[in-house]
Amino acid sequence: MDSVGEVIASYEHQAEETQKTLSRSVHRQTVAFLRISADGIRLYDDETLFEAILNHPC
Repeated sequence: MDSVGEVIASYEHQAEETQKTLSRSVHRQTVAFLRISADGIRLYDDETLFEAILNHPC
């Protein structure tokens, strides 16, 4: 079983890779994501989308 430190390090690495991937794919364009759920509708812009990814891993 992974230690807590290993899990955190793995998550941080995945977050960095996600940020790099998003940066390469969108270049200087803006991004928006509309999330519709039973709790409501939420619009993420390019800044809040990345924060949401970091704060709510799959």
